[in-house]
This record gives sequence, structure tokens and C-alpha cells, in this order.
Amino acid sequence: MKVRKEVKEAMEVLGIDQCRRGQLKPIGKILKGKDVLLIAPTGFGKSMVYQIPAVCWADRLTLVVEPLVALMHDQVKSLQSRGIRAAYLDSTQSAKEQEKVLHKVRQGSCSVLFVTPERLESHVFQKTVRKVDIALLVVDECHCVLRWGASFRPAYQKIGAFADGCSPRPVMLAMTATCPPEEREELLDALQMQDAICVERSLYRSNLVFLKKRVQSREGAKQALLQCLKKYGPQRALVFCTTIPCAKAAAEELKKHYPGEVALYCGKEKRDEDRILRGEARIIVATSALSMGLDLPDVELVVHLQMPLSLADYYQMAGRAGRNGETARSVLICCDADYRTNRYLLQSTLEGSSLERALELLDEIKNFCDEDRACMVQSLLGALGEHVKRCRYCTNCQKEKRK
Repeated sequence: MKVRKEVKEAMEVLGIDQCRRGQLKPIGKILKGKDVLLIAPTGFGKSMVYQIPAVCWADRLTLVVEPLVALMHDQVKSLQSRGIRAAYLDSTQSAKEQEKVLHKVRQGSCSVLFVTPERLESHVFQKTVRKVDIALLVVDECHCVLRWGASFRPAYQKIGAFADGCSPRPVMLAMTATCPPEEREELLDALQMQDAICVERSLYRSNLVFLKKRVQSREGAKQALLQCLKKYGPQRALVFCTTIPCAKAAAEELKKHYPGEVALYCGKEKRDEDRILRGEARIIVATSALSMGLDLPDVELVVHLQMPLSLADYYQMAGRAGRNGETARSVLICCDADYRTNRYLLQSTLEGSSLERALELLDEIKNFCDEDRACMVQSLLGALGEHVKRCRYCTNCQKEKRK
């Protein structure tokens, strides 16, 4: 694909020698004023898809909605190092610091502004941005708009109304690694995206090996986790838990075996966040929230100590491994007790059609855990709308090979 002059110039600013396969198409659509839904795996480089247009439209504002503060800080630091006028607004700043950022926005001296979805509801914020020209509105991790997802955030459902209230209405880019075909229309409707073009890339990750281990109890799950860490001896590992109590208990247990090497990230307890982002913790225990805010390239092992709420959530978290292209493993520890726990969690927080859909997705991942013959990669990506050949390396493929 021929690269436009303005795109080449933006790439030079960002220090990019060449775009990866598939990045130029959504960039071109955005620069033509089209709304885009981008579905691509972790490691694809989705940030480049909005950063290049942002540089092309540097005299206007690109507003990026991120679910986690940690990811915002990381992105802003990277852009500022390239001389790009980037900033963020979040709860860690004082009122004076926030006003300083808003002043830059009003003066037109900010090209890229990162905010959480909740910030869009602020009257002070709305009053400021309504007076500036927002060229591009980026919605990262846009699957958070779906009510039945583990990552659901109510504020995401108000983003579409915010965009429609801007004059002129900005071009919108929504990005995610997981959005099955049957959910796309609802996602686009919830964000009120206009005639959006869906651009999707293969979710298949040839360097990521999917494994699973069935256990009979929580004690068995703990032992399986310790065995995984000992067997694969990773440079860096992520341990995901569905519940906060499980995450805290796992972190305490691992600290006994790996003193000084374990960090915990769950809920509002983020004391180890800086250590995690600096890459100082070798083993990170977290709830699903971290799956959207972590950009460490050298994760070699992801272990799910509890069953995730859906296959989409599972793939989102597993995808944190092997972002540098090196061989990595994702191990799913399966325990029937997790299914009952997850049903209780969903029934306690959802109702109506949202609960019905969430329980369907939970049954889907339970079947995935129970299935011992079908290729794990085929089953997983098939549920996400993509058909691939048997991987030959997952637990089930290896089991069939030995027969």
C-alpha cells in the first residue's frame, strides 16, 4: 500500500521505520474522516493507528480514552519523548495540575490528551473541550462498553453521547483485541459510531502456547501454580485471578517462595503499580483490570489461577504474554469450584438480558475447560470469530498426538 506523504512525515516524528502489516488501512480510513472499529491482537501496535493521525492533525486535539491511569502515564511519557505535545488528566493530579492541563487544551498547546471514561462526565472538562476542535476520539479497550463483560465500565456507555455533543463531531476510533462478530453491532450502537468500518486482523499468535491443568481443589490450584513457575522458570510471569481475595492470597503465598520478586495489583490496592510498570517485579499477581493496562514485552508466562468469566476475557489476559515475539505460555488452571464462584459473582452484579448473556459466556468457557480433545487454539479463536488450523502444541493437541 502506498504511504501518503503526511503519514511518512508522522512516522519520522514517531521514530517508525515502517508500519506493520495491516496498520495503514485503518490509518487511511481515519484520515479520510471515517469511524473505525479496529480488532487486532495484543502486540499488533494499535497505538500507532491513532498516534500517526494525531501527529498529522497536531494543530487539533486527539482525545484518547483509556481505562487505566497507568497506561495513560506510560503513553504520555513516550509521546513527550518524541516532542509531541501530550498530556493526561487523572485523579492523581492536584486541582492546580489539572487546571494547568486544561489551560493548555484551551490554548491549543496540547495535541494528544489522555483521560479515563469517567472524566468525560465532568462538567468542567466538558466546558473546556466543547470549545476546542477535537479531530479524533479514540476509545481504547472498547469492549468495556458491553454490560456482560468482566471489564464493563458504565462510563463507556456515555462516550457516544459525548462525541455527538461535540461540534464538529470528531472521527472515532474504537480498539479492542476481543470482539466476537455477534457483539460488534451492539458495541457500535453503544458507542453511537456512525457507519463505522470494521478492520480486523488475525488474532492467531504463533508464538503463544496454550496449556491447561485440571485440579480438584483450591489447594490443588496453588500447587499447580507453583509447579508452573518452577517448570518454566520465566523471566517474568503474570498470575491472573478473578476475585480480589484470591489475588491477595496468591500473592502472599508466592512471596514465601519468591521473596522480593512478587507484586500485587488488584482493585484499588495498587501499591506495587510503579514497581510493575518499571519492570522490577518478576511475578505479578493481578485481577483482570491489569490485562488492559500492562505493556511489558518480556512476559513469558501467564497463569490463570481461576477460571475467567469468558473466552474473550481469557484471550485478552493470555495475550499479555509474548509481546516481544518470543515463545511464551498461557496456562489455564481448571477447577470446578471456580465455575460456581463465577456464577455467584455474575448473579450478584447483573440482571435481565445482561445476566443471561454473561451466563452463556461463562458456560462457554466451562465447556472449553472441560473439552480434552479439540485444539484449544481452534476452540478459542473460533469463539472469537476466526477459523484456524490445529496448533499442534496446546495441551489437547499434544494429548491427541500421544494416542
